[in-house]
Amino acid sequence: MSPPKTYNIIIVPSDHSGTRQLQVSRIILLAAIVVAALVVVTVAIFAATYTTVLAEARRAEGLELENERLTEQVDRVNELSYELEAISGLRAQVFNMLGASDEESATGARPRVGDTEPSDSILRDTERLQTLYAEEARKPFAPRSWPVEGRVRREYFAVREGTTPP
Repeated sequence: MSPPKTYNIIIVPSDHSGTRQLQVSRIILLAAIVVAALVVVTVAIFAATYTTVLAEARRAEGLELENERLTEQVDRVNELSYELEAISGLRAQVFNMLGASDEESATGARPRVGDTEPSDSILRDTERLQTLYAEEARKPFAPRSWPVEGRVRREYFAVREGTTPP
């Protein structure tokens, strides 16, 4: 049987002061190469995994922000839905006060999705609602008594812009 092959590693300092020589057997050299290769593969796998995890963390953060935004939008849509239900109830009450039948209130002024211009009935209903709300809004501010005591000597005329008093 032949003696195990060995390899000599010579270390030469830059000042040539004394060289050193190491003898390494072939088995130890192969083991060192295998360990070095395993370390390189392990580092490569760790780097690839870390990069993937980092990308997923960034994606998850973006999804969380989008989820918060969508939750706020859903809350706003729910609020608008409640307001729409309340407005529909008020609309039905107004139609009843105006003497319209339930069929007219259900079909007469309800816009369809996709309509670009309001129909005449919607405009009339809107004008009626504006008139009713304007009258109701003015009631609390109407005078309940004379502003001063004494005799009225002449009438008060409200002057609008662009007109002159009589």
